[in-house]
Amino acid sequence: MQEKTDFTERDLVKEPLQEEEVHALAEKLQLTAKELINIRSKAFKNLGLGLEEIDDDHAARIIRENGRIMVRPVLERGDRAIKGFKEDIYRNFLSL
Repeated sequence: MQEKTDFTERDLVKEPLQEEEVHALAEKLQLTAKELINIRSKAFKNLGLGLEEIDDDHAARIIRENGRIMVRPVLERGDRAIKGFKEDIYRNFLSL
């Protein structure tokens, strides 16, 4: 059985997060901005940086400049958020 849920999709390439939004999202996920970086992404690898070379503010700037670097998908609901996709976790998150 499929359930319908209203949502708003945001293309981070066409509509990048501002640095403040990156920090706020990280807080909702109980992570640092640096932990939102997908270190396996080609975009991040092309920068030639290691995570140890950047701080949270630099991470937020990098994500603002190239949304492909951020882990995704991310689902926000109120003051909480989850990342990645696992159907059972999404179902539980949406039923709160």
